[in-house]
Amino acid sequence: MMSYTIYRLRHRLGLVRQYIFSQPRIYFESGILVIITLAFGAFIQWLLPSSLDRGWTYFVFGHSSNVTLTPITTLSPGIVDFKVALVLLIFLFLFMIIMPFVVHLEERFFRYHILSNKEILLSATLFGATHIIIGISLIWCIAIILPGLFFGYRYRSKYVELSSANYRAGDPHKAALVYSAQYHTAFNTIVLSLLVLMMTAGTLVTGHQF
Repeated sequence: MMSYTIYRLRHRLGLVRQYIFSQPRIYFESGILVIITLAFGAFIQWLLPSSLDRGWTYFVFGHSSNVTLTPITTLSPGIVDFKVALVLLIFLFLFMIIMPFVVHLEERFFRYHILSNKEILLSATLFGATHIIIGISLIWCIAIILPGLFFGYRYRSKYVELSSANYRAGDPHKAALVYSAQYHTAFNTIVLSLLVLMMTAGTLVTGHQF
């Protein structure tokens, strides 16, 4: 199914290059954002009742997580079969090809033409809340508001920069959308890479064979 989706989107793979292969600075800042978001989520976990740390996937798979990442999150961290590790890496590769298209749609819905502080706050809150749909717990939906705010302010900063510079290469809103989407893609890429690394680190280190 995922391979078929990639085939259907093959003519727009330039979007993948544009979003994934962005500036190192974007990845550096996104890495810091990942750390802050994880720390914020851990603090909320400590502060709020554990019953709020359960999404609908908890009642299906026994733990709350992004349902689209079930092939990864259903495994136990540590040493896994080498073939399983290889499949996970292939899954990560395919997922990262599709992800920029999803990010583009999310950024267009949650950030496009959103400029005031109030609008950014409301869109970031909605951004976090909608992750309930894919099985993330309420606690982590709250934590995800933080990167939602960051992406929103990145969008606005780029739009203001281009508008004040009399941007003539197109619509500054579209250019700002690409900018915030690059941060969003970098954030997701780092989280996915850490997740796969956590699940396969034991296998990679010990060199388990087929």
